[in-house]
Amino acid sequence: MKFYEMGIVLKHPWEQVVQSFWQRYPNPYSKHVLTEDTVQRELVSGKLRSIRFLTKTGQGPRWADKFVPHQLVGIIEESIVDPKKQSLTTYTRNIGYNKIVSITEKVEYHQDPTNPQQTLVQRQAWIESQFHIGTLRRPIEAFIYDRFRKNCTKASNGFQWVLSKMWTKEPVNSPVILNDIALEAARRATTIASHANARLSS
Repeated sequence: MKFYEMGIVLKHPWEQVVQSFWQRYPNPYSKHVLTEDTVQRELVSGKLRSIRFLTKTGQGPRWADKFVPHQLVGIIEESIVDPKKQSLTTYTRNIGYNKIVSITEKVEYHQDPTNPQQTLVQRQAWIESQFHIGTLRRPIEAFIYDRFRKNCTKASNGFQWVLSKMWTKEPVNSPVILNDIALEAARRATTIASHANARLSS
């Protein structure tokens, strides 16, 4: 098993971060995220609990092609917003290819106690392979760890891009913003269609 951890500071108040969290996609850094759907949302004891389903894609090593014929993977994201504690906690895990590798991620967003105009983000992830060929488990974990680390950087950059677009003085519906979002949405639709055609032909 490999463990990953990183922390960043977002230069926005916690309230803005939480509102922007639901608008993360699409963005120019999220090309591996294809779809997102809210499965369940409820208010429990003053906390907002949500479950979302996402599909992502990524290119694996060539030697894994015969074990992973398709590049799409399903992701379950559970989140809890606690307005009293000013915290947002997310739990994410893959539900596709988990017999090859399982990734469990926890991310916590808290208002900076020393600066209410900032939000502290702490990310943790556990990567473990249960592949039936034991000698390949460590190479799989090492590859996924490196890919996950790079995607975390993209996710952070993408989220900060969304925060900047949503909370600058320019109107949120400015033509530039809409154009950026439209181009990214079109790219995702094209990618989904190509993967669907690949499945049909396989």
